Amino acid sequence: MAKREFKSIEDFIEDASFVNWVNKENLSDINFWEKWIEEHPDQLELVLNAKAVVNGIQFKKTPHEAEKTEARWESLINAIENKTENDIPSLKKRTAPLYRYISIAASICALMVLGWLYQSSLSKNEIIHQTKNGEFINLRLPDGTNLTLNANSEIRYQKNNPRKVWLKGEAYFRVKKKPSAKAKFQVMTDDLTVEVYGTEFNVNSRHQKTDVILDEGAINIVLSDGSVKEMIPGEFISFSAESETLLTRKKVEKPEVLTSWKDGTLILDQLSLQEVMTKIEDIYGTPAEFADEISATKVISGGIPTENFEICIMAIEKAANVRIDRDNNTLLIMSNN
Repeated sequence: MAKREFKSIEDFIEDASFVNWVNKENLSDINFWEKWIEEHPDQLELVLNAKAVVNGIQFKKTPHEAEKTEARWESLINAIENKTENDIPSLKKRTAPLYRYISIAASICALMVLGWLYQSSLSKNEIIHQTKNGEFINLRLPDGTNLTLNANSEIRYQKNNPRKVWLKGEAYFRVKKKPSAKAKFQVMTDDLTVEVYGTEFNVNSRHQKTDVILDEGAINIVLSDGSVKEMIPGEFISFSAESETLLTRKKVEKPEVLTSWKDGTLILDQLSLQEVMTKIEDIYGTPAEFADEISATKVISGGIPTENFEICIMAIEKAANVRIDRDNNTLLIMSNN
């Protein structure tokens, strides 16, 4: 039977009867824990967190509410162009009148001032929203489009054109259709542009490439080399502008595996622990080091809750049978075997 004092998540998950209750096994354990929870309502949050670790997955969803947005505008101006020697006479030509040089200098200064004033006016109308380590937020754009911004990411757009956004990091989009105006919605990254009218899709622009997964509708992908790719629901594309390479294009059977982060969970489908820890670094900014090769190559399937860092790490330890210690901002991983 279960022990009587439970002060931490470890106390719960190390208790066999609690695990039986979570898995709905052993009627006496189920009855015991249902009664225990009724008698200890102040422990409910701890119980649910421990249950999430045992299950290895948490299906808590955050409602997509309207929130304020802030961003910045894209710089659009090249104020000063390089002038050739034919445009600007050499100072060595003493025959050139002094006023010509004064005129040129004055023109350049005027262009610089105009450029500064233009960019200053743009900055007042810029909208930007950023997330930090472990933070993801829901936004509603002025055109009615909803998006979820993953941790360590940034979205920005011009106030008078919210249907053209720039993304660094990862975001899931639910684009509002504008049938009367037939206005495209564009997501810009360093690698490509996603063009849609109304649909749901995920864009991840990390690690010198951009990954796109389409959930509903149809979209066009304009690559940095100018080529256009049409996508259908369930299709996945990965492109790197740095190498000018279409890395992957395929139909995926479980697109929810690539978009589950928006619901506070990472669904893992035969991923190595090294790949898993890369995802954790993307979310929390904490790099991982492996003490042995066995740990790095362990394969994990299931779900990992990501809304709480400590619970997330405990779930990984349990799923991979490893020990994870924290040394400053680095996670040290070693096998328990």
